[in-house]
Amino acid sequence: MAKTLCVVCNGEMKGLEAMKEEECCLCHKKFMARMTCSEEHYVCDRCQVEACSKVYKDICMNTKSDNAYEIGKMMFDAPCTRMHGPEHHLLVGFALLTAYKNAGGDIDLEKALAVHKERNEFVPAAFCGKNGSCGAAVSTGAAYSIITDSNILCKETWGESQLITAECLTRAGEIGGPRCCKRDGTLSIITGTKIINKKMGTDIKLPTEKIVCEYMKKNPNCIGKRCPFSPSNKDAKETSEGIKIFC
Repeated sequence: MAKTLCVVCNGEMKGLEAMKEEECCLCHKKFMARMTCSEEHYVCDRCQVEACSKVYKDICMNTKSDNAYEIGKMMFDAPCTRMHGPEHHLLVGFALLTAYKNAGGDIDLEKALAVHKERNEFVPAAFCGKNGSCGAAVSTGAAYSIITDSNILCKETWGESQLITAECLTRAGEIGGPRCCKRDGTLSIITGTKIINKKMGTDIKLPTEKIVCEYMKKNPNCIGKRCPFSPSNKDAKETSEGIKIFC
């Protein structure tokens, strides 16, 4: 299992026994911290996402893959990506936009990633628990609105953007919590891919075999067999063929 590394010194990140006030070593604002690195550097969520965005952009601009989950997993496994955090609100949309472009979609990828990053700033950490909307699902809707060049005055694409977000929220909500950014991010990538393919006529690829979680040992709140990606869940059918969509 790859370690999560500090974006300042590359030291290993460690969870604190109890939350405490720390000063972000990048923006120098104070926040309640959950983790620091082995050198005691603390980086706030906003600065963490900013650092991750540069890594994610590099991955997206250089990959030729048209498999949305494969691209997402490259970002899941990037050393800057924590087990949970608002960086997942960014990487889900990045994965979908990149796969769409590489599958023949007509977008300027670099511009699309920049627009998505700007919109992501309005989706902070713990958005799912505090606002009832998983940031990964919102990221999927944002990606679709960018692909379709949708805005508040559009008829069809405005509605479709709401529906794709709602479908991702349904997939996450019917499983229940506690949240897992890897589980919910994967659900949104798969669900979003299927809807984009249906609506846009693309052939973005997804795994055909069951996706098996590699992150459960890093998640103290893992829901075990209730997770469709758990190795112990023999009945799950969470593949690109197993997820049905309704919009």
